[in-house]
Amino acid sequence: MPEKDRELAVITPRMARDDSRCYDELQKRLVQLKPFQDSLLFDRTGAVEEQLSSRNMDVNELEIELWDLVREVFTNPNISESMRETATEIFDFSASFRQILRLSNPQNFDHLKDGSLLSFTFPDDMQNSMINALKSGTRSDVIMDGYHTRFWSCVAFIIQSLNIEICSLSLGLYPELVVLLKQISYNKQMELFAHYSIRLTLRCSEEVVANILNCSPNELGSFKELKYLQIISGARQNPNLIKDKFSKLKEMGLYQ
Repeated sequence: MPEKDRELAVITPRMARDDSRCYDELQKRLVQLKPFQDSLLFDRTGAVEEQLSSRNMDVNELEIELWDLVREVFTNPNISESMRETATEIFDFSASFRQILRLSNPQNFDHLKDGSLLSFTFPDDMQNSMINALKSGTRSDVIMDGYHTRFWSCVAFIIQSLNIEICSLSLGLYPELVVLLKQISYNKQMELFAHYSIRLTLRCSEEVVANILNCSPNELGSFKELKYLQIISGARQNPNLIKDKFSKLKEMGLYQ
């Protein structure tokens, strides 16, 4: 291929992952930057994924429990209306998506579960509120019951057990929030969480989840990969993080 044509060639994400020549060239340049050192995108040997899986099974357990709750609430016709209303308050789903969940095969919900990356995170306004509360010391009214305590205890344990970068990646939290939370004890974290109702939003699009639940077996892999890529590319995270990512790519001449 002429040199001019080579300069114009487009490198797709799949090529960057699977083509050894493309991968090696990108790897040399990207792994020098801290934001990419713990990234699953450039984890060719599986070391980061293994670390996520082996060091913290609680992410996997929480992921399973949340999707099982969604399945039970939206597909079980015998579920109480009060429990359905509570789940509607917890999960930030659109009305049309809730209807899709009700009509989906309950067995297909297992396809949505990820072993190391939580499919849900806290909404932006909630994360910003926690950051402000940690900085100012102000608190709202206490909101805590048995399920709240169990959920927040699991989140606090995950935060304490993982480093900042991997914790942010696993839970979809702003790095600033993770830093502030790791500076305080487990008891102080639980004291903070006691002031917040559980509110969760998807880290990927509802459309992708709907397709995973209802696609044919030969399409399943592609939609699961799309869900995975949406999560690790920074979906539902601080827009400034994405801007920083692109500025780094520009510095390296990989993005115009």
